[in-house]
Amino acid sequence: MTSPGWPRDLLASTLPWAVLLAGRLSGYPDAGAGMALLAWLLLRIGVWRQAKLFEWAAVLYFLLTPLVRDQPPLDQPGLLLPLLLGLLALGSVLLGAPATLDYARLMTGPEWWTNPHFIRVNRWLTLIWAFCFLAAAALTLLAETVDTSASVALRILIWALYAAAGWYTVVYPRWYRLHRYLPRVRAGLEPYLKVRK
Repeated sequence: MTSPGWPRDLLASTLPWAVLLAGRLSGYPDAGAGMALLAWLLLRIGVWRQAKLFEWAAVLYFLLTPLVRDQPPLDQPGLLLPLLLGLLALGSVLLGAPATLDYARLMTGPEWWTNPHFIRVNRWLTLIWAFCFLAAAALTLLAETVDTSASVALRILIWALYAAAGWYTVVYPRWYRLHRYLPRVRAGLEPYLKVRK
């Protein structure tokens, strides 16, 4: 199930970051953050309620970037965004609305949205991403306190964490369906719901 607004979603999730990067590269990081926020707002006019939780983390990031400049340790590159993403992901699980539901609903039919298995898988995936983001923030802090070779190794480890979380996000739902959900269907304990592609 692909949303009819996917081109706008794609643009809203990429253009503000390009604007932010352009601002940083031109030597005006605060202006870049403000323009990135403006770009996001313009792309979301009239549909801001469709924004996903991770987009709100980006909005917070654009707002906080100028405020934390020269405020160690939050001014370290690579720290604030994963910290915000991790805290929002963890909070979404604690509040009972896992952040990955926003994306999972784009790929499944509405008949799945209230299914306990669907919710359980997304709760687990959101926890994995929360751990990944918070670990990346902690490793970023640690990377600033060690020598150059250890710092490079830690930064590689951060990207490896992101890759592992991405891989897990692809593999785990299928594993869960085959090894947890379908055995319950075969035993007559659950109704069968077909996956739409």
